[in-house]
Amino acid sequence: MRRLKWLWIAWAAVALPLSAAYAVDRLLLAPACPTCHAAQTEALPLFSPKRDGLVRIRASGMEFRARVEGFGRNPGGEGVILLHGFPETSIMWQPLMDRLAGEGFRVVAFDQRGYSPGARPWRVGAYTSGRLAADAVAIAHAVGFERFHVVGHDFGGAIAWIAADRFPDQVLTVTSLSTPHPAALAEALERPRPSGPTAATSCFTACPGCRSWCSASTARPI
Repeated sequence: MRRLKWLWIAWAAVALPLSAAYAVDRLLLAPACPTCHAAQTEALPLFSPKRDGLVRIRASGMEFRARVEGFGRNPGGEGVILLHGFPETSIMWQPLMDRLAGEGFRVVAFDQRGYSPGARPWRVGAYTSGRLAADAVAIAHAVGFERFHVVGHDFGGAIAWIAADRFPDQVLTVTSLSTPHPAALAEALERPRPSGPTAATSCFTACPGCRSWCSASTARPI
């Protein structure tokens, strides 16, 4: 009985704050119209190489909400596809998009499958990493990129690695933030390193005279 009591207490400690947060979000923070985001997305113009800003892009048999920059001023610029993480959307990339467009690139950041109102399949099997990687390539083709750079953050970084692996002839470079290369991650998991406050220190001192950035989670130079 005592164990059951503590289970109930633990459940309440987790459930009540989450319920309160959800209630506040629904009652105070969410828009009055639950379907406003979908309606606003449907009203966006379809992609045109002459238009920057918020658009809809048709790819993979669906419509994606996307942000595009640099197409009007950089008609011959190299392409960049930006992949957001969880639980973010394409808006996270806007400051970087402005910088990249200013450097001569054509840039696309889209709300990925499951985030775009027009790209939310019901089947769980429709959300495999391979399908998400294929979406990135399909988006690139839809805006006229034959080859492109891909940048990803968090789970978007994982999708970027997969896209490069499956479409090597189309991906020029990969930049992954917060997501190590799958092989490096697998090696780190197979060969555990010391963790804790001294782990990062041992990483720095392992190579006397060298200055390296280190990952505190794996205590390895990166």
